[in-house]
Amino acid sequence: MCDRAEEVVAAIAPALTPVKRRRTADVCIHVARALMPGILAAPPADRGDAATDLKRVLVGYLRMPA
Repeated sequence: MCDRAEEVVAAIAPALTPVKRRRTADVCIHVARALMPGILAAPPADRGDAATDLKRVLVGYLRMPA
């Protein structure tokens, strides 16, 4: 899974070194894993908003200067 995450990070931030790209992918995976149980435990009507919050967190992190 980390390889795919690295590919996504490389597409978004091609200037990152391989080490920084790997670390960034790892952080994204850990953030998603940490928030996913809360998203799945949320009432069905709230899951979309919770998933949107996760996306916001990841996009904000990926847009930060390296």
